[in-house]
Amino acid sequence: MPAFVEADSYTTIDRVEALVARGVLSGTTVPTSQHALDRMALRGAEVSARINSLGFAATPPSGGSPISEATAAGKTLKNLADSANAHLAAGDVLFMHDIKSADTDPPGVQALWDEGYKQLDALEGFVVSGALGSATSSARTSTTTGGIAAAQFNESGFEAEPPRSKGFGVNTRW
Repeated sequence: MPAFVEADSYTTIDRVEALVARGVLSGTTVPTSQHALDRMALRGAEVSARINSLGFAATPPSGGSPISEATAAGKTLKNLADSANAHLAAGDVLFMHDIKSADTDPPGVQALWDEGYKQLDALEGFVVSGALGSATSSARTSTTTGGIAAAQFNESGFEAEPPRSKGFGVNTRW
């Protein structure tokens, strides 16, 4: 796996450390700061995928389409992406820190993941509401039908997004 850096995500390692509340991560802690950066980047890719599935191009700062904060709508989208990325990555890091068995999630991990997915849903609702204007791509559109984003369904009419994971253990999304 490549060594990711903070710019490969929508959030900061300080924010993840604050949510984990287990102290400052370093090269000698378990998990290490690099583990956290890797999880931040992977969860940042998940956030990008959700935004891109709605017809908008968005990447973390290291990518080619960072979210512009020139407008109020851009700032809101950036804040939602940051929050979702931070909570999901913090859940992963806490999971690595506190895991006791493969059958249980440590307390707090599921709450972080739930909040991260809540923020992703809020981000999607914000985009679908038209606050960013209309977006189209060759594959997807952000137009709505009956309050449901058309981009959420494939040509068969089934939801295109897989079920949400509980992290990176069993039933993962990546």
